[in-house]
Amino acid sequence: MTKVDASTAGLPGQGAQDRPALFVDAGVGHFRFQGQDERGLALFDVTLPSNSNLVQLAADYRLRERFGGGPDAAIFITGKLAALVKAAIGGGKTILPAAAAWLAGRGLIRQAADVRVMGSLAMIELSASGYLVLGLDREGALKDDLLVVNPRCGAGSGINLDRVLQKLGMARADVDALLADYCGEAGRARREAVPIRADRCGVFSSSATISDKNQGIPLPVALATTLKSEILKACRKLPAGFDQVCLGGRVFHWRFARDCAEDYLRGLGVREVLHDPDNDGALEAMRGLVAELGATGLAQPDASSIISVLPGRPLHLALDVGSTMAKAVLADAASGEVLFLRAYSNAGDTIQTLQQVFRELREAGIAALSLSGIGITGSARFQVQQAFEHVYPALSGRVLVLVENYAHARGVPAVRVARARSPSTSPSPARVTCAPPRPRRYSACCWPTWAFAASN
Repeated sequence: MTKVDASTAGLPGQGAQDRPALFVDAGVGHFRFQGQDERGLALFDVTLPSNSNLVQLAADYRLRERFGGGPDAAIFITGKLAALVKAAIGGGKTILPAAAAWLAGRGLIRQAADVRVMGSLAMIELSASGYLVLGLDREGALKDDLLVVNPRCGAGSGINLDRVLQKLGMARADVDALLADYCGEAGRARREAVPIRADRCGVFSSSATISDKNQGIPLPVALATTLKSEILKACRKLPAGFDQVCLGGRVFHWRFARDCAEDYLRGLGVREVLHDPDNDGALEAMRGLVAELGATGLAQPDASSIISVLPGRPLHLALDVGSTMAKAVLADAASGEVLFLRAYSNAGDTIQTLQQVFRELREAGIAALSLSGIGITGSARFQVQQAFEHVYPALSGRVLVLVENYAHARGVPAVRVARARSPSTSPSPARVTCAPPRPRRYSACCWPTWAFAASN
């Protein structure tokens, strides 16, 4: 298995930048900030936990002084928390994570084309909050429409594997030492004999590992089963027919994880397996894109045209509030058309995370919403239900909860069936204002001191 050489993985024709630039990978578990001068040489390269103080980091590294501020700043951000980082450091442009992975894959294909004939490439990324599987042909175009992004649970692999280690009292550096007998060619037979758990939400990996250990199963066996199961959860989404695969994500710092993935991929006929655990390829590909197109050549999405239709329109609000992330969707109550979709880190206080959802709407000029109902899933669903019904009495009986597995399996149809069966559902939507009223305290649900009023 080969580690990606990111220094040559960018787009062809990339050259020096016209100004210093900052490239950011804003993952759910960690942020990586890579500052470069006009020649593309590193000014700094720092990785820190995603709950770090970004305002302080911006001051320490003089980000505004070096790279500017606002939409014209020479700051380019990818990752699931790109919007959060952009707001915290005061500007920049965002690039979708799937687009960054696609760029990195195209760079690898062009790099490989110089030395040998190559058929196709797949990118498999296991991040802190889920996984991505992307297939490209030799021209860099999507192969067989293969683009799979978190088809089930946003809780994913990385954060839950860290929780497994925390409950076991282990450091990440201890994993390969514990599983040394399962690594390499000498450990292949033992590694292949490790069983695989059913493909369930990654949240269950922690309890399953501890349960195995408490039942007397040796710790190396229990941990190897969990890691192999999580690794293959993504790898099994890849069909046969790819010549090369690049593995991304911090879990692939572990040799055991790389070996499990390579065992499976070789069985599919993959000839070469690369690994890029620090996402170097995506950052370098972003730099190549900026060098080729210029900062002004990167268009940014304009959500104002969609957000402007929200006021007065009957809406459904759907929330998935998990232990690591929260997702919010506003959809037309009649047609189901999605009008607003955002993901947020939920590493801290859940109610503060929900506050951010409404703050974003308010900053976009939305003074009020007309909600027909709210559907909530995720580990914090009951806390959020109590908060909404306490603050918005008009929504009583319209805030419905579903356990995660049921919500994932049934989706929107289940919410509509549940609403149809609810005798207390009011036919007229409740008006929820987004402007903060006079400060009030809701100690029962820990709602922020500013609250949203609701009336029929």
